[in-house]
Amino acid sequence: MIEIETINIARFFMQASGGVMGATSLWGLVFWMKSRNESGDRSESFITLSRVTIVIFLAAISIFLISWFYSFFAFSPGAEAHEGIVLKPQNENLVRGFALNLPLVSILTLVTLVGIFLWRKKELFKKYGGMIFLPQFLLVSLILVLGSTTQEFGRNQIFSWLHSWHSILTLGTVATVDALYIITLRNDALKRVLYPFFPVMSAAIWIGLGIDFASVFLIVKDALHVTAQFLFNQTVIGIIVINGAFLSGKINDFLIDLIRPDRVESLSPKMNLFFGISGSLSIVSWTTITLLDFIKPPFSYLQFLSIYVSFIALAFLSHLALEGLISARKITPPAV
Repeated sequence: MIEIETINIARFFMQASGGVMGATSLWGLVFWMKSRNESGDRSESFITLSRVTIVIFLAAISIFLISWFYSFFAFSPGAEAHEGIVLKPQNENLVRGFALNLPLVSILTLVTLVGIFLWRKKELFKKYGGMIFLPQFLLVSLILVLGSTTQEFGRNQIFSWLHSWHSILTLGTVATVDALYIITLRNDALKRVLYPFFPVMSAAIWIGLGIDFASVFLIVKDALHVTAQFLFNQTVIGIIVINGAFLSGKINDFLIDLIRPDRVESLSPKMNLFFGISGSLSIVSWTTITLLDFIKPPFSYLQFLSIYVSFIALAFLSHLALEGLISARKITPPAV
């Protein structure tokens, strides 16, 4: 029987949703700033993309607040790990992190309410949207890095900071790319400005992966334990690298090539298949790594691999089904 502490699942949802909150704030700010440097239809498209990120942010912060307050009131210590490298934090470090984050979470909630008001007033959003995205990004970044705070500054504290913050550039950005792709399926005007931006977002994911590796080197001597989970995590990291190097880059180029002066062509069935596979690999891989930061199921390597492949297949089928429903206009993406 596998026993998984509910608190660790809650902390996983905090980390994952926090990464998405940070990513949507970052890219929402970038899109808003791009709108200031463009004119006409391109400016309007960037504003629309910026407003779409608010919708994704609201979904993420709803999950985050439920998870955070559950953890705050029902806290118990957990394990902090990455890539199979486990380091037990002291109970007081996590308690201290929640205490430091309480005022930040409260301020973030207030800023979000102001953001909802601006989101509903498009003309005000055009002028002042950046004043919401920047505080959101800074607050989310602080909340993530202060989640586990030691009394003394050292390698373990730097590891904790980098380990938590990179989720904005990795899991958060991957989820944002997938959501933006799905939401803009039926909007050629948004595709014209979004598709050329995907390589920039892919570069951010690579930077996040580099930050992740840098953080691991700080504690590898103290926390390395070669287990089935460690070996499985190394496999997933390898898949992420291969997927990013060979599939994602090619797909970005194909998406950009679809843009024509008078229209935006659709992906061929073959490329649509590759896109679905690549996106499923990416989101499932980063979610897997993040989840295994907080739980240690007693699985063998083959069991880990079987469950991982099953979730990739499920994500791929869900992606195809959702894309088909949107294309058939049975589901309407959120209006912005």
